[in-house]
Amino acid sequence: MYNRQDIRIKIGENGFDVRACGILLEGEQLLISNEPDGSRTLTGGAVKTGETTAEAVIREFQEETGLAVEVVKLVAIIENFLIYQNADYHQFIYVYGLKRKMTAVEMPVLAGEEKLLPQWVKFDKLESKDLRPKILNEVVGYYQDHPQGEIIHLLQREG
Repeated sequence: MYNRQDIRIKIGENGFDVRACGILLEGEQLLISNEPDGSRTLTGGAVKTGETTAEAVIREFQEETGLAVEVVKLVAIIENFLIYQNADYHQFIYVYGLKRKMTAVEMPVLAGEEKLLPQWVKFDKLESKDLRPKILNEVVGYYQDHPQGEIIHLLQREG
């Protein structure tokens, strides 16, 4: 049995991690997470050793929002290169389309252990499509337009 640790490592001065996040749409509403630094992103986080990316996104949704979700499909795999804490950072992001396990007229979204602030937003009204990393805006738009579409592979270099 694994002692589950985040797949997040330093290689010399550089960083590397594997992340899983989810697109949870209900009508035109998208569930996003407001990060402590003011940025917005899709709910998710680091994949742990011994865990599939699909298991990771389900766990992260439970931890961060209190919602039980299930995977509909893998939407995209993103190779993200960025500068983080003044060092080069390489990240693989697996983006999943999700649905709630239960539906209710009103189900509150609660901030989980990580104190992120989940929020439902109308995606086409999302201020300047400001999800981070920016490429997530394209992925959400693609999934809205092509929910049964092929898995896409994207590359982003920031900074």
